[in-house]
Amino acid sequence: MVSLSAIARSAAGLVRPTPTYFPDEYLYSTLGRSIAETGRPLVRGGSAHFTALLEPLLTAPLWLIHDTNVAYHAIQIFSVTAMSLVAVPIYLVCVALSLKRSTALLVAAATLCAPSFMYATWLVSEPFAYPLAAGAIAAATVAIGRGNRRAQVLFLILAGAASLARIQLLVLPMAYFVATFVVGARTRTLRRTLREQALIGAALTLPLLLVLAMRGRLLGVYATAGHVDTGGIVGIAHRLGANCLILLYSSGWIIVPGALIGIAATFARPRSRTELAYGAVAVTFGVAVLVQASIWGDLDRPQERYFLYAVPLLAPFFALTAERAWPWARAHALLAAAMIVLAATIPLSGFATSVLKTQSPSLFGVFRIEELLGTGTGSLVVSAAASILALIALALPRLRDGSGLALGIGLACAASLVLGIAATNFDVNDSEGVRSWALPSDPSWVDHALQKEHLGSARLVRAEASWGDVHLQLFWNRSIRSVNLVPGALPIDAYAHGHISFSDNGTLILDGRPLTGPIVADEWVTPMTFRNARNVAASQFDELVLPQGNAQIELYAPGFYRDGLLKQSGSIHIWPARAGGAVQGHLSFRLRAPKWLPKAVTVQTSRSDGLPSMIKIAPGTSRVVKLVVCNTGRWDFGFLADHTTPYERRSISLGATAPVWQPDASACPRSW
Repeated sequence: MVSLSAIARSAAGLVRPTPTYFPDEYLYSTLGRSIAETGRPLVRGGSAHFTALLEPLLTAPLWLIHDTNVAYHAIQIFSVTAMSLVAVPIYLVCVALSLKRSTALLVAAATLCAPSFMYATWLVSEPFAYPLAAGAIAAATVAIGRGNRRAQVLFLILAGAASLARIQLLVLPMAYFVATFVVGARTRTLRRTLREQALIGAALTLPLLLVLAMRGRLLGVYATAGHVDTGGIVGIAHRLGANCLILLYSSGWIIVPGALIGIAATFARPRSRTELAYGAVAVTFGVAVLVQASIWGDLDRPQERYFLYAVPLLAPFFALTAERAWPWARAHALLAAAMIVLAATIPLSGFATSVLKTQSPSLFGVFRIEELLGTGTGSLVVSAAASILALIALALPRLRDGSGLALGIGLACAASLVLGIAATNFDVNDSEGVRSWALPSDPSWVDHALQKEHLGSARLVRAEASWGDVHLQLFWNRSIRSVNLVPGALPIDAYAHGHISFSDNGTLILDGRPLTGPIVADEWVTPMTFRNARNVAASQFDELVLPQGNAQIELYAPGFYRDGLLKQSGSIHIWPARAGGAVQGHLSFRLRAPKWLPKAVTVQTSRSDGLPSMIKIAPGTSRVVKLVVCNTGRWDFGFLADHTTPYERRSISLGATAPVWQPDASACPRSW
């Protein structure tokens, strides 16, 4: 089953042409490259202060592959295989709980169907943290239930590795401690239980105290994890409820009533100490990650990415209920009826919109279903399917010879697979869209252009391109070693970047020195013309420029989109070849108002060598703007439109060609 999962999902990874989840996929990949090349976890040559280093450490050898595309897909296959191993600890949990081997295999199969596997082809930590968390839960079950010393050592190793993959999984030791006290108290052997767990206590107490005392140093960028936004009891309850709802869908829905009965049974009537231990550690851990997702992170949306580790822990509880011959049948029926009401009254469509879905594979799946069927129809189909599953759940206890267990697991697998396949399909389509929108036919265009020029590295000069586009270029082009910001540009992340200024003759200054060497100029919303330089390659957003000597900019025009649109406000700046020199010549560009604009647009302009003016353009018309420029020193031109129109996730005022500058001393009168 692990092999089949790895093969099928690797095939899905091979058709995902580019990473899209930034900054995470960029961050993990650049750390892996840095470890492979330098042995140190650096981002653009600067210290990363990043604690979750397991994924970069494990994938670093694959980043030694020179071809970025080959390395990318090799890491996908590695990640998919690692994540598919989650079936092994879940199978072993079922064996430890004395479930039938056939039941254990069914539960393991359900584990491999979760929508969470959408992350398997992403360059993030989840593919490695997922099986490690499940393995730690399995080891904790045996360690607490049987007092097994080897299982205790294994738990320490797996919990440590899981925390190194995802720092949030530091809750694993805390769940272990809570479960130890619960088992000891429930079996009235607290002292003996604590003595059995002395190794764990001694091994974990000091590290946990160090984490609390030296959080800023040890946790790096996660040092602020303790600063949570509770939003009051009502806010927490609302977010916790939304996260629990997504958990029910991602687990297959039909098994939830039986799983809840199984949880209650493990505490009220445990058949063994091991069963009680599993109930205590799984429930404690599940509640902990759900609470994490409800008080920390992107609190405006469900965060399945944070609690997905609880999903594989529900199926064993369902299996326990089935093999106990379905106890508490009335309670099971009430829970199934409640699931029908829940599916009918709270549709997932409200959560699967805009950015609300971005942390949840299940919601990606729902959104894709609604795309295919229409929002209303898709939402109705999802709710109806959940209601039907809950109705079938009512009948499961009446089935004999284990068919209730097989039917429940089978339908849960089918429901989870539908959501997972839809989520993966959405992800692949999104990746293909990003690939065609932001990258040329050769995504490593900078690397290959520099190789032809026999040059080693370049720096990216960022103006107004989205941080996602910058991360995309950085991922595919290893030769881009640094990111430098023009005045007014925002950082793309919290890691190393430089600040550029313009001298009186347009020379780019970084750290007090003129900038030299190849430059990847961000021209998405900011056309740039360099003096004494060659443009040797380009993407949809950027130009690779090779200056001769110091990088000297002649024209800079923030506000003009590369695809022919105009922001509401912007400017044009032209520098002389020498400080204090003359700027003389003609500047021209065309403004056009598409027919679909609701009304005429009036643009107010200003210039450093003349009076303000007004330009009015009606829908369906255009106008060529020609300006004679006569100025000493830098010349500035500004514009402001009276209103904007939404267009392709942007607010634009008009269409516009890029400004064309033609130096011409004869353009100005001799008296000037």
